[in-house]
Amino acid sequence: MRITFPLLCAGLVAVANAEGPVDCSAIPSDDERLECYDVAAARDAPAAAVKAAPAAAVQATPAAAPVPEQTFGKSAEDITAIIAEAAGVEDVDEISGSVISVTRDARGRFVLLLDSQQRWRQIGAERFKIKAGDEIVIRRAALSSFALQRRSGGRKVKVRRID
Repeated sequence: MRITFPLLCAGLVAVANAEGPVDCSAIPSDDERLECYDVAAARDAPAAAVKAAPAAAVQATPAAAPVPEQTFGKSAEDITAIIAEAAGVEDVDEISGSVISVTRDARGRFVLLLDSQQRWRQIGAERFKIKAGDEIVIRRAALSSFALQRRSGGRKVKVRRID
């Protein structure tokens, strides 16, 4: 069924301006009936949302996201910190876990899958023996890098998260 655009708009305006409940189920065309329900739902949504929202939920809304002027000229690390602070996310200096699997890339560097499903790849070319089941700790290092070490101690190797 083909309806002209002005006729459809006039019908939607009439539905939008209606004060009482609208009986959209009486409209025979599927498309027109759907438009009627959409307009009726949009008209009633703000009032229903205000009635349904408890006062505690309104007070528990997170802080507003930073405006562009707050982040203009800042480094990527500073911007990340500002956004994390606004979202209430704490900064973590180290993680620990267990190695699920170890594979090697074409250059012989290891790729680890941790029990947290994170994947980490060795950056440097130094030899570092690691196997599935090893308990490890990954800490922040200098210049935004990360250092992996066995929980029992020993040598460290630089790694990068790849997932």
